[in-house]
Amino acid sequence: MTVATLTTGNVQPLSRRELEHWMAYHLYFEPLGDHWRQTSLLAEMAISPHLKKGHKLNPDHFVPVRKFRQTAQQLADMLKQSVAALAGRNAKTAARRKAQRDAREKRRTQRRGGKEEQPR
Repeated sequence: MTVATLTTGNVQPLSRRELEHWMAYHLYFEPLGDHWRQTSLLAEMAISPHLKKGHKLNPDHFVPVRKFRQTAQQLADMLKQSVAALAGRNAKTAARRKAQRDAREKRRTQRRGGKEEQPR
């Protein structure tokens, strides 16, 4: 039931104005009900025995946080940063793998007494 239904007695669908009112109330005054906090405490208690010694979880870790919409420019900037980070990581990984291959080849050559392996 809506507030309008309770005060006037008329059974009407939720108006746009009242929907916006409740959405704003939910967003700014009471973003998440107590049920989220209770559930997060239960989740934290259920997981705590399985953690390594010295690690502790915060119950707020299990409470979802509303993120506001991003503009197209913000989304594009984040995408560029992600691509740049992946490119850098891939370059480092490729360099590390090449160094590992070179080191393995050098060890093989040393074990064979300096003789190069014949291609098959």
